[in-house]
Amino acid sequence: MSKPKVTISAVGGLRQAYQVALACQEQGFLSKFFTTFYYKENSFPYRLLGHLDKLGFSNIKVLMKNRSLDGLDDQHVKSYLLVEVLAKVLAICKRGDPVRYWLAGEVFDKLVSNSLNTCDVFYGYEDAALCSIRKAKELRSITIVEERDLQPLYDEIVREERKRLGLRNPTWLQDRKVKNLMERKFLEMELADYVIVCTDYARDYIISKVGKKPDRVISVPLGVDLQRFFRDDTVKKDDSDTLRMLFVGSISIRKGVHYLLEAIGRIDIRNVQLQLVGPISPEMKSILRKYSSYCQYVGPKPHSQLVEYYNAADVFVMPSLIDSFGMAIYEAMACELPVIVTENCGAEIRDNVDGFVIPIRDARALREKLTLLCENKELRKEMGRNAREYVKNYTWEKYRQRLVNVLTDIYKRENVQVNRMV
Repeated sequence: MSKPKVTISAVGGLRQAYQVALACQEQGFLSKFFTTFYYKENSFPYRLLGHLDKLGFSNIKVLMKNRSLDGLDDQHVKSYLLVEVLAKVLAICKRGDPVRYWLAGEVFDKLVSNSLNTCDVFYGYEDAALCSIRKAKELRSITIVEERDLQPLYDEIVREERKRLGLRNPTWLQDRKVKNLMERKFLEMELADYVIVCTDYARDYIISKVGKKPDRVISVPLGVDLQRFFRDDTVKKDDSDTLRMLFVGSISIRKGVHYLLEAIGRIDIRNVQLQLVGPISPEMKSILRKYSSYCQYVGPKPHSQLVEYYNAADVFVMPSLIDSFGMAIYEAMACELPVIVTENCGAEIRDNVDGFVIPIRDARALREKLTLLCENKELRKEMGRNAREYVKNYTWEKYRQRLVNVLTDIYKRENVQVNRMV
């Protein structure tokens, strides 16, 4: 059987999309990788970035280099930079309104669909693949959509949590456009031949809500770069007895950060410090002020700098109410940090081995596990070492191999069915 020609379509910034493209390239599968922005070091205008260091804009260069992947031949990549610009403009005009992302995704989807001419397999990402899936089906291609987050489930849980907290829902949740976008998301999953997800609970949700057959929804856990994320013993900490806890992600209701703050506020131990790294939602700012004595808000940081924060911490916590896949969890584990996560965090860990798994919305359980790790340095070290060993099973190399196996199996299966029909 010949090798499949795979076309990939993803709005810029999705690290796993770059890995999917590289996986296909390594096997000779890759036909085209469509995205909004991809850094091509030796092409115009990207060559101009080499002069930014002299002008004091080196950070911009670092951020742009995050939009690429070593080993991926950029000759396979087609970028629609204007879509990226559109998303940034909408972000300025409509702060906090996620409709801007979906609007940019719809424009991108139409551009990609107009460029599709032939492929054996089309691999797209949610909210930006409906037109392309329809076009690929006209071309008799196998269609796959990857569902990164379960926005309908997110909205359901966040609405419930905001009600518990006495907070009003943001106006965009009432917008008719949001309902239309959710319908579009479900239609993508219905039309696609296969749906790829990162976790088993996402798979179960799609099977039950969308009605896809179980063998058409496939879970492929994401990976971590062990060369970038590792324990660096040369990182100096101050001489104080302060125990540092770390959270990395969007500081929001959905991530359950308010339960983490509540739990730490009740810990009967001195010298505890919590660092929060990531963008913050408006409602969390007022909540954060109540805990400013032991909580440090760092703000968003480039992905390339996160390893510094992991290495400066003693414990990593992710108390998410719902998450598609807690990438930061595996990064922290790679840096030999014990982790405390909820059962809805997305990434799988071994309870009582790599850290602890607790129920959502349970500040008491969170406080108990935090206290246990605070009081037991040897347990922290042991769990940290276990965590590092465990995530060796979840490298990007192994992710690419799992993904290639999935694509190969799908291609063989669909060709067998076609041959039987003939």
